[in-house]
Amino acid sequence: MLEVWNDWQKLRERLNGIAPKSVGDAIVVSDTFVSMATQVEAILSTTLSIWLACVLVVLIVIVCTGSIQMAILILINLVFIVVFVIAGLAYLEMEFGGVEAIALTVLIGMSCDYCLHLSDTFLTSRSKSRCKRIKDSIHHLGPTIISAAGTSLLASIPTALFCQILILNNFGTIMCLSIVSGVLFGLLFFCPLCILFGPRFAGKTWKDTVMLSIIGSPLHGVTSIFFFTFLVVSLMEGPRATMIANPIVAAVLSLAALISPLLVGINISPAPLFRQTAVMLRY
Repeated sequence: MLEVWNDWQKLRERLNGIAPKSVGDAIVVSDTFVSMATQVEAILSTTLSIWLACVLVVLIVIVCTGSIQMAILILINLVFIVVFVIAGLAYLEMEFGGVEAIALTVLIGMSCDYCLHLSDTFLTSRSKSRCKRIKDSIHHLGPTIISAAGTSLLASIPTALFCQILILNNFGTIMCLSIVSGVLFGLLFFCPLCILFGPRFAGKTWKDTVMLSIIGSPLHGVTSIFFFTFLVVSLMEGPRATMIANPIVAAVLSLAALISPLLVGINISPAPLFRQTAVMLRY
């Protein structure tokens, strides 16, 4: 309908150009165009909505775990999940509309739960080995995650397979893709990420973890400020438009903002004051 709307707009402008001033401007009135405008706005704002949801997830993870590194690893995992689901929708040749855009935003909140529980268990484990901490996390939470995902999947499969209403059918399909990808990426991708790029030093308490993650050393502080600045700027309309117009520069800045805290957390030891309250983790 967007092409039809544009044709009507051209006709309206042409009529306004030749009509007497006394009759005023012509307007286009149609309930169909109102519905079309709602759908278009939902689709065009999908990227921003997904990114806003990711930013909120990052902040929640930092509040819950106290670790910027774990928040970044969860953010990377979420990005891969979103890409996987969108690729699945493209493979199924599903028409993308407002409902699908809303469902993609909803899946962010669903998919972060598995990683959040795993990361919290990883940080609170008593082992000094990252591999052992991940093993403990999977052993402790694996059955729970699989059971929770299984019940949600069983509720979504009938909607995706047997529902005749297209909107509900598409929503059920997206839910199935998000649940499956959330579990697979959570166990098979996020856990190896924690072993390779997880915190090198873990605090004994939530407060210690926050201090280590944000101001453990001068470089920790600089990279943390860089990371939070990037998140805030990416949500502002003007800088976001500039980033969209310069995708290569935006990609470089994004990678730098995400990778620098991880590299500092792995390679830079915290100051002696903080090191006394931290546990050094081996691979």
